[in-house]
Amino acid sequence: MNKLSSISAFLQLDSSLILAVAIPFALLLGFVLLASFGKKLPLGGGWIAVGLSFLAFLGAAFSLYNYSPETAPFQWLWMDWFSFGETSIPVGIWLDGISLRMLAMVTGVTFLVHLFSIVYISKDQMRHRYWAYLSLFSAAMCGLVLADNLLLIFVFWELVGLASWLLIGFWFKEKLPAIGSQKAFIVNRIADAGFLMALMMIWAKQGNFYYIETEGTADLLIGLGLFIGAIGKSAQFPFQVWLPDAMAGPTPVSSLIHAATMVAAGVYLLIRTQVYFVADMQVVMAIVGAFTALIAAISALSQTDIKKVLAYSTISQLGFMVMGLGVGAMEFSFFHLLAHAFFKCGLFLVAATVIYGIHAAQHKDDLHFDPQDMRFMGGLRKRMPIVFAAWIVFAASLSGLPFTSGFLSKDGLLLMALEFAYEGPTWYWFVPVAGILASFLTAFYITRQGMLVFMGKPRFEAAKADKDFSSNTPKTALLMLIPLVVLAICSFWWLLSPANPFHLSNVSHHPAHFTPAWAWVFTGIAASGIALAAFIYRKGPLSSPSSSFVFNLSYQHFYFDQIWKRILVWPFLALGRLLKLFDEYVVDGAVHFVAGIILRKSQHPSLSTALEWTETHVIDQAANDIIQENEKRSLSKASAWVDKNLVDRIVNGVASGIKRAGRRVGKLQSGKLQLYIIYTLLAVLLLILSLIYIFAR
Repeated sequence: MNKLSSISAFLQLDSSLILAVAIPFALLLGFVLLASFGKKLPLGGGWIAVGLSFLAFLGAAFSLYNYSPETAPFQWLWMDWFSFGETSIPVGIWLDGISLRMLAMVTGVTFLVHLFSIVYISKDQMRHRYWAYLSLFSAAMCGLVLADNLLLIFVFWELVGLASWLLIGFWFKEKLPAIGSQKAFIVNRIADAGFLMALMMIWAKQGNFYYIETEGTADLLIGLGLFIGAIGKSAQFPFQVWLPDAMAGPTPVSSLIHAATMVAAGVYLLIRTQVYFVADMQVVMAIVGAFTALIAAISALSQTDIKKVLAYSTISQLGFMVMGLGVGAMEFSFFHLLAHAFFKCGLFLVAATVIYGIHAAQHKDDLHFDPQDMRFMGGLRKRMPIVFAAWIVFAASLSGLPFTSGFLSKDGLLLMALEFAYEGPTWYWFVPVAGILASFLTAFYITRQGMLVFMGKPRFEAAKADKDFSSNTPKTALLMLIPLVVLAICSFWWLLSPANPFHLSNVSHHPAHFTPAWAWVFTGIAASGIALAAFIYRKGPLSSPSSSFVFNLSYQHFYFDQIWKRILVWPFLALGRLLKLFDEYVVDGAVHFVAGIILRKSQHPSLSTALEWTETHVIDQAANDIIQENEKRSLSKASAWVDKNLVDRIVNGVASGIKRAGRRVGKLQSGKLQLYIIYTLLAVLLLILSLIYIFAR
């Protein structure tokens, strides 16, 4: 490993590596510019955001292209962040095959989402904020990928959480986005307590926060803390409840969160910190991942919202990745993370295209129904043929059909799960069985979505439309089609395994007892799920058996939201109400009681007489004695003049100056979080430029 700790050494690096390091700074600069001046720019500065994201992708792609597996990873120690005693915490960059692949994927998907959003968000009055938040989100994720220590990862981890809160609640004046953003933020903060606990234990054990070169440091509590933090960010059981409600934000934001940024960060953390997990913790990881994959797939079966189907699908696919890490298939999990980024981003952008078209047609015909409800869709394959073709590729990759990246990645995970169960106790078989069932259900629910949205006849008459509504949906804009086509191309096998579409040639770890021929068994299972869904939904949606316990169990996601409310939310609300009553009736009551006693005592006749006697015989007499002294009277007049003409004027002048200064400074404290972030980033940017100037001299 090469360590670089000076600017001069850094500038002597290969240009491709310099580009990789510069990406987060470029995106952060874009956030500052857009947040400061975006409102005055055309389209809210959208094309500037697109251009910066494209440059970031080019830099990441160039760096990855010039990187070979034989190249030793290196660490660039940029500067000391802070120090105490003889210990200093540096800010550094870590570049290796994993970080560069992640960086290329994140920037590539981010660019396509930016490009798609030009049309999607063009008419929104707050689009300048959208572009600024999107740039901040992208910069935070790139910083997380490149960070060389866990403390720095945690900083970007929280910045990703902040940016996701801003984007999910982008339409904050509406109820659902506001609630969804708060829920995502709070649930993730609960899970982040585990991450923070792990950081403290890592510091106590290692004396630093590096996750590299830490062989032999496996620890149960450290692994547990990291795992809790990761499953919160990646929406795994029991923290998966926030992700379906996060769909309230703009659909391209959902695409970015689900595909390449926020939820992927948890899996990336687990990949980076595998060295900390003991064997028992890996078993827990496998069980939690398999269980999450199964229950999320079951929940996706009954959803009517086109985006919620994909939300539960994301939870399920992340469960596959966590399961893979638990069974020792880290390479396959990372493989599936990359493959999932492309086809899931594509599926969400397909949903965004459909919703956008229905919104436009609704506005034209003055119709009112939920544009995300698949029961009111149908027949869109004729109106959106390219979108439909792209959806077929994405759905095939999600289902794990041959010639797609999903066929290689997900089937590899299932093979390793079988190997895990074969070598362990009998109850280990829950992991592969749950994974195979989830795979079958995945093919079923994604086919159901396609049948309801694209196939059959238009069902818009259910919304009391008098004519063929689908004919009024506008043709898809070119800027929305280009990202779909690119993502569809990336969802085939050649991007991740160019040698052979039926062989995991780029993965070194293969099962010993289960040959790749088993992948065809999994393909048959997926094909049966597709065939069954196509048969059941060939005539359109089924009537929802609202009285059925099984249906409600799926539709309500096993009532996990209600369980969370009963266990955590309601008890804390009850405690808050109890404290309010205590403050109102006990604390305030005691204060009022004492005040009443004092008031009654002051109004007592004997006490009043004593006070009057004291005032007449003591205070007045003393005052008369003072008045009778002429010298003291003259001194009093002089003192009064000095006090009035000098002291009061000085005091009043100082007070007036402070008041005027306070008004000017108070304008900076507007209570707007966006402005505080801008001030902070401007200060950081000024500091960076100052350091560069100092080092250059």
